[in-house]
Formats: sequence, C-alpha cells, structure tokens
Amino acid sequence: MGKSVRKISKSKKEIWLVFVVIGILIFVSPLYAYDVDPPNEVVHQHITNESVKTWRLIPYEIKSHAFHNIRDNLDVGGFDNDEDIIIGSGEEDREDCPWPGGYPWCDYYKHFWQPDNPREGDYDDGLNFWGRNYDSSYERAVKLWKTKVIPLYIKGETNESYYWLGRVAHLLEDASQPSHLQMDIHPGGTDPSILEDYTADNFNTLRNTYNWQGQNFADQQYNYENLINNFDWSAVDPPSEEDRHYIELFRLFWYTAQKTQYWASDDENGNIIYQDLNNNVQNWQCSGTGSLNLWADQGYTSCSNFINNSADLNAATVDREANATIPHAMRAVAGLYRLFDDAVRIDWPTENHDFRRTGFTLLKGDMDEENDISRMDFVMEPLAISGQEQVVKAIVADVDGNGKMETVSFVHKNTQSNQTRIYAVEVGKEKKKYENGYKQTVTKKWGSPITMLGVGGAGGAVYFPGTLANVDTDNENEAITKGEDL
Repeated sequence: MGKSVRKISKSKKEIWLVFVVIGILIFVSPLYAYDVDPPNEVVHQHITNESVKTWRLIPYEIKSHAFHNIRDNLDVGGFDNDEDIIIGSGEEDREDCPWPGGYPWCDYYKHFWQPDNPREGDYDDGLNFWGRNYDSSYERAVKLWKTKVIPLYIKGETNESYYWLGRVAHLLEDASQPSHLQMDIHPGGTDPSILEDYTADNFNTLRNTYNWQGQNFADQQYNYENLINNFDWSAVDPPSEEDRHYIELFRLFWYTAQKTQYWASDDENGNIIYQDLNNNVQNWQCSGTGSLNLWADQGYTSCSNFINNSADLNAATVDREANATIPHAMRAVAGLYRLFDDAVRIDWPTENHDFRRTGFTLLKGDMDEENDISRMDFVMEPLAISGQEQVVKAIVADVDGNGKMETVSFVHKNTQSNQTRIYAVEVGKEKKKYENGYKQTVTKKWGSPITMLGVGGAGGAVYFPGTLANVDTDNENEAITKGEDL
C-alpha cells in the first residue's frame, strides 16, 4: 500500500511538472509587437519593406539591401551570409531564444520603453518582468546603432551593417505599437494584443489596402532635423556626451513614441503628455492643426479621431488604430533609412557637403587640433598673368575608390572663358614624420590638371559647383558640373 501511494505521488508530481512547463511556455511566449512567423504573421517584415517605398529619394544601395521576401525563413544567432534588412527586422524577435516558448532573458523583452520617464536623461525605463529590469527598446537601438550598424558599415562590412539596421528598424516599429509604450505586457496565448492579432489575422487582406502600402505615403518620412516645428529639444535631449553623439536617433525614437502614445493598448489608456528632464509634465494636443498636435499632418485634428481609452479598443475599432499606426511605422522607418544614409556617407561630394541641398548635414570632422591638419599649397595665378584664376567650390570624395579621399577643385580664369581645369589633391591613410610630429600625407592626384574645353573651343568656363558621383558603376566617381556649354 505504501509503495502504491508513493507511486501515485510520483505520478502526480510528473503531471504537475507537465502543467508547470506548459504554463511557463504559455506565459513567457513571445511578446511580439507584430507577429513575425510565416505564413501570415509577417507584419514587421512588411513594414520594413514598404518603408523603402515611403522615402522616394532612397539611394539604390539601401533598396538593394532589402531584397528578401517577407516570408523567407528566419533563424537565430545574428547575421548569416546574405541576410538583409528584411531578415534582420524579423529576427530581432528571435535572438537568444532557441526554445520555442522563449526564455525570460530573450531580447524581445527589451522591446518596451516608457519615454515619459526620462530618468535624468538615460531613457532606460524598460520592462520589469519576472523580477528583472530589461533595457528599454531605445537603449537597445542605440547599442546596436553604435556597435553594429555604423561601425560595420565604416569597416566595409556593408551587408552585415544592413542586417543590423533591420534590427533597429524592428525596434522603431515596436515604438509605433501602443502596448510597447504603455508597458502593457501581452504574452501570446494568455492575454494577446488585440492589435497584433488583428494585423496578423487580416494581413493577407490588409497588405494591399491604402494604409498598408508605403508608396501611398511617399515623401512623408520623418526627417530627423525637422520633427516638431519650434520645439525646444533641449528640454528632453539626453545630456550625456555619448547619447548626444547619436542625438538624431534619439529624437526619431522619442518623436515616434510620443505620437504612438496617443493611442490606447488593450489594458492601458493612451496619453498626450510627456515629461521633461526637470520632471515637469508637459502636454501635447489632440485637436487643431498646431505643431503640438503631433498627428495634425496626417489629418487627425480632433480628439475623437483617437482611441485613447482602452475600453474602446475592441474588435469593432481596432482597424482604426491599425490604419493609423502602420503608416506611422512606415514613416518612422523611412526616416531611419534617411538618417542611416546621412550617418554613413563619408564623401562630401556636393556643394556645402550637402547631398540633398537641404542646408543640413550630419557629417562631423575629426581634426581637433592644429597638428591634425596637413597643408599643400595651391597657388592661384595672379592677375598679372593674363587673368586671375577663380575656384568654384571644392568637393571631397574618394574619386577612384582606393580608400583615400580627394579634394577636387574646378579652376578657370576670368578672362579665359573657353576652358576649366580640374585639380585633385589626395589625403593618404599613411602618416609621415614632419618637424612638428606625424601627419597624414597629402599629394597631387594627377601630375597635370584635367582640362575641360567648351564646344568648339568656347564656353568651357564652369560657373556651378560640381558633384562627384559614380555614374557608370565602375567603382570610380565622375566629376559632373555645368558651365556655359558644359
């Protein structure tokens, strides 16, 4: 009898253990912002792909790194072979989670952020779950940006850089999902997100509708340098030197998050407040067309446009929220692509080093001291020698693709309108010892300048700043300019 009792007890323990394991599997199942498992739950990859069409002037290089089908298989372990932005955006929900049910230390637990709690500018208020404090999604995005995305690109590991850009795009997409800003935990199977279930269940129908096509929001990307008119960013910008080095990324994430919070999640109301660095609570607006209504540009000019009460988010209203937040995510990610392109562009190939001639550039120099500067005299011919020479603004780029930068200048005489000379000076990577220390070598690129003649020997003077670009994809830049007949 005793053995029988012990045998039954052991059996009960085994049954109880099975229930515990099943409970854990259900409870800690992925907290996806948008489900990423094929065949239907591919909303993250869809947003990442459609955002390419939202920024209409997107460079070909970025488009060429978004080539995977949104339904392609995902895995774990980071970059592998030819994975691109699309795959990266999907695999961000799978990192460090080989067990199908997930672990409480999976990276997708780092996809939450409370932007209204700046914590003295650290902006690290993330998920507190199972007695553990996780990084905020903004924290994770900055870490990936500064340790993966930017340095990999600069080192020439372009494909992997774009993969991790997809990871950051995923985190920005999470910042467009209200649950991830309202700290509303929604483990699948026990308390799923209405919004996530709606987008996953209806994806095949919704993907071809107006609000799910990036081309319908062309040129509406969020531009990091002009997100909120007349806004005092100093009241919310992170104060640390490290964070300020990536201040444009912070502003894009913070702006996206603040707009998202207008909307309710399943169990939390939306809000139109933010807290500055001095812990003062400030208010946005939900009506009118002023700059403090962050949704005014999208036509949301009445507070009744929003679902800001969690009790009102249900099967009958969720489509309204989805049709606002999906385009919102596309605009944000398109803005991320633009920010990335500006951040990694090492050439200064146009007037004022401003590729789009917007009057703004992210490019930062690294010559902090006088000893960092090497000089090569570039002597202009004086007026006495048959006419004074003039220089059209110089441009800077790696002309021949050898990894060294050239300064290219267009020079002509004001009395000689039939020709222009092109001079190039190359800054080498190696350093040479001079009287005052070691400096980078600077040499003439061409022994003699290249002479451009106008049609019929006339009209060859250049009056407009040149541009350097690889027109014929041969790994060398061409000089493009305009003169009287050029």
